[in-house]
Amino acid sequence: MDKLQGEATAFDTKPFLIKFNEVFGNTVAGDIKKVDLQEYQALRKKQGLKPASIDKEIIHAGAVVSEAFNNDKIAGQALKAFKLLQKKLKKGANARKRTITFNEYFRLLDAASVYFKPVLITAFNNGMRSKELQKLQWKHIDRDEMFIR
Repeated sequence: MDKLQGEATAFDTKPFLIKFNEVFGNTVAGDIKKVDLQEYQALRKKQGLKPASIDKEIIHAGAVVSEAFNNDKIAGQALKAFKLLQKKLKKGANARKRTITFNEYFRLLDAASVYFKPVLITAFNNGMRSKELQKLQWKHIDRDEMFIR
């Protein structure tokens, strides 16, 4: 898949397209203009979405448009709006402020309940944010491949 504004794979693209398709699902890709995408950014911000999440939705939609272009399904003009659009998230704005030390980690493990220890271990070893952990479901875990999707 062509890099448009970030990486996207077929496996992880679908969840990001749900809200995007509520607005643009019946629109021909070539008819989407930069101003339409800017209005979409504003709408999603008003709905409480964080800049990184807004960018991800548009990146994934752009990746689908790019793939359609690569397969000669649409003209290159359809990519223009996605390429000209500025991201909402400013570089470095979403960076973690601090990570815990090993000593802090081991003290947390010692103090944690039996049920909470696996959560701490998962968070520490995967660098997951608290919201990512809270949304984690069994369907996201591939035990055979030892992978969290």
